[in-house]
Parts: sequence; C-alpha cells; structure tokens
Amino acid sequence: MKIAAVIPCRNEAYTIHDVVKEASLYVDDVIVADDHSMDGTVKKAESAGALIIESNSSHRGAGANTKRGIEAADADIIVTLDGDGQHLASEIPNVLAPILSDEADLVIGSRFMNAHEMPRYRKFGNNIITWLYNFGKQQKVRDSQSCFRAYTRGLLDEINIEERSFGFSTEMLIKARAIGFRITEVPVSCVYHNDYARDSSMGPIKHGLSVAWTTIKWRAKTELRDVLLHLLRKLVARPLGRLGIGSFEFANIAYRIIVSKLVPEECKLIAINGFKLIVRVGGCRGIRGIAQALMHDGCYEPETTEVFRRLLKPNMKVVDVGANIGYYTVLSAKLVEENGIVYAFEPEDRNFKDLVENVEFSELRNVVLFQKAVSDTSDIVATLHLSKYESGEHSLIQGRVKDESGTVEIETVRLDDAIDGEVDFLKTDTEGNELAVLRGAKRILSNPNIKLVIEIFPEGFGLAGHTIETLWKYIEERGFEYIYLIDDWKHRVSLTNVDEVKRHTRRRGFSTNILCAKVPLGEDEFVHE
Repeated sequence: MKIAAVIPCRNEAYTIHDVVKEASLYVDDVIVADDHSMDGTVKKAESAGALIIESNSSHRGAGANTKRGIEAADADIIVTLDGDGQHLASEIPNVLAPILSDEADLVIGSRFMNAHEMPRYRKFGNNIITWLYNFGKQQKVRDSQSCFRAYTRGLLDEINIEERSFGFSTEMLIKARAIGFRITEVPVSCVYHNDYARDSSMGPIKHGLSVAWTTIKWRAKTELRDVLLHLLRKLVARPLGRLGIGSFEFANIAYRIIVSKLVPEECKLIAINGFKLIVRVGGCRGIRGIAQALMHDGCYEPETTEVFRRLLKPNMKVVDVGANIGYYTVLSAKLVEENGIVYAFEPEDRNFKDLVENVEFSELRNVVLFQKAVSDTSDIVATLHLSKYESGEHSLIQGRVKDESGTVEIETVRLDDAIDGEVDFLKTDTEGNELAVLRGAKRILSNPNIKLVIEIFPEGFGLAGHTIETLWKYIEERGFEYIYLIDDWKHRVSLTNVDEVKRHTRRRGFSTNILCAKVPLGEDEFVHE
C-alpha cells in the first residue's frame, strides 16, 4: 500500500521543515498544501523534500486546503497532520496501525487518551464540540477535533469536503459515520509551543462557535432522524419500559406511528464491532429489535456480544440458529477466522436474503447458510408464522406472533442431521422453540466443551407447551451444570438459577439470554458479578 502524508499549513516556516523531514521517514510521499503563506513556508517545505500544492490566491481555509492536499495525493492511505509541530510525526505508525490491520477506515489521533495538558479554553471548546458529535450515538469518540488522522482512499472517495474552515473535521466524521465507515481512536502526544505561539486567523471563541455550528448543521443534514429517535427512546420508551408500561399495546402502537414517519424505506450500512452490517428498514417494519438497536444505539445486546467476543476463538465451529440478518453470524465468522466455520439457520425469506447479503458483503468464506427452520425433526414441512412489524418475531409457535401478517410453509431440520462433527458454540433464538432445537441436537450437545447461548422467552415456551423448568431440566440432563444469566441491561454475567431467570424476564417484560457450560468459566473468560 502506498501511503502519503498531507500537511495543510499557513505561515509555518518555523516548524514545517522538521515536520516534513520526520514524516518522510514513515510515508512514501509528503504533500504540503500551502494556504497562501507569506513567511517562506513553501521554501522550507521544498528544502525538506515535500511536494508542494501552492495556493496563489487569497487564504482559503483549513478545510479547503486539506481537500486540495488529499485530491493531489496518489496513495491508498492518507495521513493528515498539522504543520506547526503540534503532532509528532514519529507517531504516524501508531495512527496507521488500525487501517493496516483492517480494523478501521478512519483513525483519529486522540489527544485525550494520553496524559498531557491542553490549554483550558481549548479543552473546554473541544469537549462541547465532541459532545455535539457524540450525542445520541452509542459508539463515541473522545477527540472530534484532532486533525492528526489516517484515512483509507475508499473512504475519501465517498466523502466530499464542503466546509472551507476548521469545521471540516467534524463534517468528515459525521459523513463517515452516516455511511457506515469504521472509526477508531489511538492515543497521540500533543505539543503546545508557548515560546513561539502565533495568533490564529480567528479568535478561540469565534473558532469554537464556528465549529460547533458546523457540527450541528451536518448532524441535522445527515442524522437528524437518528437524534430524534434516540430522544424518543431515551425520554419515552425506556422510562415506560422500566415502569412496566412498555409492553402495553398502546405504547407499541404510538411508537410505531411516530417512528414510521421518521424511518422511510431504505437500507443503512452500520459500522459495529469492527465490521459492517446492512440493516434494511421499511416504514414501521423492522424498527424494533435488532434493526432498532443497530440504527439508534449503535450496538445490540452488548453483554451477549461480549460473550461471543470472549469465548469464540480461531478454528472453532459455531452454530447460529435464528440468524435473522446475520449480526451474530458475521461477528462469529470474524472471531473464528478463516479456518473456523459458522453454520447459520434462518427460515424467513426476507431475513435470509439480508443474511446472504451481509455474508457476501463481508466476503466471508467460512459461513454455511441454511434457509430452514431448526426443530427436533428433519424433512417435515412446518408452518412459519410471520410478524407484520418485527423481523425477529417470526416463529413456528402458533399464537406467538401478535401482529401476524400471514404464514409460509418451511422445511425443518435437526442440527444433528445438518452438521457433522463436534460443535464448540451454539446460539439459539427461535421465539420459544428452543427446546425442540436442543432435542434435535443430542449428539452435538454431547461435546464436553460446547457452550450454549439460549434465549429464554417464557411466553413462547408456554405456547409451545412447556415451561422454563422443562427446558432447564433438559439442559442440566445434558451435563450443563453451570448456567449464567447474561444481563444486557446491567452489563453483567453471573451464575444463576431458574427462579432468578424467571424474575428477570418478568422485570424486562420479554426475554433474556443465558449462557450454559459443562465446566465453570473463569475470570479470564469475563464472567463477573
């Protein structure tokens, strides 16, 4: 990969030579985009070996100047840094690392992840602007204003910088986030040269207000709907849920009506947990469950996700029953790497198409897909009840789907018939059909090292003709002596019993996940109170 450093500057003759010299040690080209300097900056940069993009007109602004440098760079990765020596070019490898390891598309060199002092007025202004950028988003950054960054060419080709001044920094972040590019931060040093401090082209108050306004403007243009939905969930839906009112049908109807006006038919690309996922919504369909969480919170079942991240290792064999659009399928495939394998089962047609698209989008070669319903019998045609509103509520259990839009006939399969050999990890989420899934996997469950993640949905169990106690007994008879409650609300995983799980599902008003193992899990495997 060819790497270029772009250094936008104006009147930086004091420092530009040393910055260019040091940066050239870590990149292929150093481009200095000069913004009509009057102090000999260009000559100093040329003497250090930089390629010069010179502005012969009047002062254009930091954003316009950075854009000129980026457009002139012929490189796969571009690093930007200031020409005043504030950033240490020796830290360029650290900023490049997440891109080179394919963990990010945009890397911010964060000044707030290292212990050093920033002038108070600067820190205050940065905190306000960063809060404006973070508000309503689960995945946050600590330093939205750092110009020490690395970008992939693919990201830069998708984003047009329109801001001429310093507001381009948050404009870039907002647009990258909206498209679904992966953004991360690494700690960097920051040097403030008090001995030769020069006046900025605008005062700190004017500068701060300008960037704050730019942040608000671009969030309104690209993410206003997401901000409104976040407020709706935070101020209305969550308080009602804690009071036990959220399950009332009038609350569901009100939520669907409001959100259906804000969520048009569209497809969104969400960057989450180091990968990208296509989330498709239409009107009020799919606005709850996984689509809602990914779109508005930037996460899904955070503690359950952490279970996957801690327990899945390279070369493992994983089964995802009730794969939906592929969140856990893609996550698992990334974690077990190319020599591992993931078997994903999803019966509903639209979900399955989205699952296929997400697997293909991530170019995964270690996933095997089945458009079948997993049960305790194979080659039987069963009735799948379809939900009108929620893509995660389709079920084989009659009466489970409250807003049923129809039914389809789907072929069933036993896991023991579909999969050869041992399985290391099994996740099942089938809206109440979990006992049938496990009964069809007796051979698979005999593996002494297998771990299970099971959705506990008492209402669904009852409609299927059994109880939590029935499922619990079956699990224990298979040798799973250590059962843990995965509490995504309180962010903890702890040993549990059937009574505690029943209380927990009553408090939540819906369902929860449990983790089952045949041997105790140690602290290195994240289990905590």
